Amino acid sequence: MTEAAEGSRTYEEYINALNEEAEVLNLKILNTLQSQGPMNRDNLANLLDRPRTTVYDHLKKMLEQGRVKKFVRPRTTRGRPSVFWKFLSYETAENASITQRQADLL
Repeated sequence: MTEAAEGSRTYEEYINALNEEAEVLNLKILNTLQSQGPMNRDNLANLLDRPRTTVYDHLKKMLEQGRVKKFVRPRTTRGRPSVFWKFLSYETAENASITQRQADLL
């Protein structure tokens, strides 16, 4: 898109484009988790060639929507446990209560 064309975009068009881009990344994350199984955010970010923080922000939102599940694998050595993410659904779970989602994390 040329600079002149970008300048003529409305605010709504810009927001819609950002939302579409975000949903494309969400689908890439979900497809990767479904096809390759649970993985940590570092591996996921490397596979998708995206910053870890961007991937984490998307995972966090999808966790709230019930699309992914976060779980911990204990380490056999000292250090922090490994946090993994697992595919649950392409659909959002809008009817799931927050307490149910938090219980799934335990």
